[in-house]
Amino acid sequence: MRHGWMSVAVGALLALGGCAPAGGGGGGGGGEGGGEMPPVEDEFEPPAELVEGLITISVSMRPAYDLVAGLPRDFFAEGLYEDGSTRDLTADVRWSSSDPAVLAFDDTENPGRAMVHAARSGAVTVTADLGDVSGELVIGDGCDYPAFTSNIVTGATMPALEWELARRPDGSRGLFSLRDIYCGEAEGEVPSVFVFVLGANWCGACTHHMGELAREAAALREAGGQFVFVGVEGTDYSPSSTDEAVQTLAGAVGGAPVYIAGDGDTGGVISGSGAFTALPSVVVVRTRDMKVIADNASGAAGLDYFAVAADPDAGWENPPPPMIDSQCAPGQDEALEPNNTPDAPSVIGPGTIEGGVCDEHPDFYLVDIDGPWRLTLDFTHAVGNLDVYAWDADGDAPLRVDQRVVGSYGTVDGEAVEHAGPTLVRIGGFRYESAPYVLTVEAL
Repeated sequence: MRHGWMSVAVGALLALGGCAPAGGGGGGGGGEGGGEMPPVEDEFEPPAELVEGLITISVSMRPAYDLVAGLPRDFFAEGLYEDGSTRDLTADVRWSSSDPAVLAFDDTENPGRAMVHAARSGAVTVTADLGDVSGELVIGDGCDYPAFTSNIVTGATMPALEWELARRPDGSRGLFSLRDIYCGEAEGEVPSVFVFVLGANWCGACTHHMGELAREAAALREAGGQFVFVGVEGTDYSPSSTDEAVQTLAGAVGGAPVYIAGDGDTGGVISGSGAFTALPSVVVVRTRDMKVIADNASGAAGLDYFAVAADPDAGWENPPPPMIDSQCAPGQDEALEPNNTPDAPSVIGPGTIEGGVCDEHPDFYLVDIDGPWRLTLDFTHAVGNLDVYAWDADGDAPLRVDQRVVGSYGTVDGEAVEHAGPTLVRIGGFRYESAPYVLTVEAL
């Protein structure tokens, strides 16, 4: 049960002898001539066992990154008592905000939950009151991080994400806060750009790719850039914890100087931001203003990160076409070209097609079979790493069934996928790799 405690200054409480004021001037009930006073929740006093011996109240916010308009934020109150014991007081304190237009505690079903109604400008103070004792948390005290929304797209400000126990470039576990970095409060030299590489713990190709990038991490730091590997989804397809992301990448990354974090520790902000559209996805952030200067939609996966780190103001939202080392012989593209966009796929049924991913564009096919079918993609992984996905054209992302991606994305020769009914399929090179292939479709 949540209680509503009276919240007044300590001095006022002492002047009143620590008692709450009586309701109205005529005592309880509905005396004649005075009308009935409706019950006021704030006039109840907390139980003695909660306030007796209470010394301080500590207030915390989770997730710990800055406020995002339209998203809730959970606050927690912990009481410290004279005997050294602690107690969770989240459901017992009276919660208030210094600026309800920005942050308001209007969720009566979830104690400590506040809705963010607008972007913060200046500091907001959250207060937890219980009897004579108050605890405060000031959000945005001092340096003001640039205003942002929950969208992570080119031209937007990166949300002020924070991980309490990220794996840091020196291999230790500790705080990684974009706000601290922007405000000059973080330890060490600040890079010119962060290259966020977003993957999934169930995606073996993502882990392999991050391991390949990790080999360049030290050189990128010398050039002024910094890799941040984020496990957006765990092995169960829910937002990954940082612990799971670290465990997944430990073998591939080794001692490389990279950050590793999990989106679950942000409350799933990245997975809901529009940035996670492919495996992997890349977001490049310029640290001087925390602007997203490139994402997957603007070609971030094909950028020369060393060039970006050297000149983050060069206009990377319109990069040149990625450099492709084509592994196809002349004319080895399939005869069904052009089929490089989801709105112009090649329609195929049972049979075999010889072709190849020969440039920066993937190949799209519409498997026109009413019942179940299997698609097998034969290629040599050492020549180029190709992946195949059933594709959601509306979301421009891999198709999911019960949250699971329908596709094949391994690190060996060949891929195969099974599904049923007419389905759009995308075949592409992992980070613009190229290879010829033989595609076989069979009805099951």
